[in-house]
Amino acid sequence: MSDHMSMASHTSSRRASLRNGVLLVTVSAISLLVANNGALARALNGSSPALSAPNIASDAATYAAQQAAAAARQTQGSLARAARAMQDMRAVQ
Repeated sequence: MSDHMSMASHTSSRRASLRNGVLLVTVSAISLLVANNGALARALNGSSPALSAPNIASDAATYAAQQAAAAARQTQGSLARAARAMQDMRAVQ
């Protein structure tokens, strides 16, 4: 019985950690998108936005946040499938 409680506690802490990670990624992505509006660097002649280090870094950070969010969704799905599999195994026993 203590193994079951230990396993449930471990699964619960993983879920809480995952939720915190998803929240952090979501808030980070939103803040990057909001802060990036209207912050384009201009070429010296003012004709068009120039490629600049801040723009490149911002784009890279946005892409990384999107990738992290996708990984978090995939991990959450995997954990849900694993939890269902464990419940099914317990039901069989």
